[in-house]
Amino acid sequence: MASAPRRAGVIPVGQLLRVDLSCMSRHKTIPVIDLFAGPGGLGEGFSALTTADDQHPFRVMLSIEKDRIAHRTLLLRSFLRQFPDNRVPEDYYEFLRDSTEPESQGLARLYGEYPKEAQAAACQAMHAELVVTEPETIRYEF
Repeated sequence: MASAPRRAGVIPVGQLLRVDLSCMSRHKTIPVIDLFAGPGGLGEGFSALTTADDQHPFRVMLSIEKDRIAHRTLLLRSFLRQFPDNRVPEDYYEFLRDSTEPESQGLARLYGEYPKEAQAAACQAMHAELVVTEPETIRYEF
């Protein structure tokens, strides 16, 4: 029985879980762009993946979500990923535990303590919505 021809760049489903990332250089990462990100589960999965030599082959470059509440979670998770090797500041955990402070004030305080990480998170986690455009204004490039 002849097998179906393989197309370049296509991995058969049966081999999907056996992809070997060891051929990647230690200095290269695969960028991830997550549209319709929700609270960021897909990005969390890519960010958590490590190779046998503890390298992170994927980096979330951009996540876009239109829902305001889901975006707040997406932004907070992106902020957390800015700290290398899980060296999360205690301020983050204090924010999560403090039920007396309004959330918006707690976030402002947390992001104010770590402005560089907050800015990087804001660049990665966008609150935006795709809009309907007249067909004649859509430009296709291949």
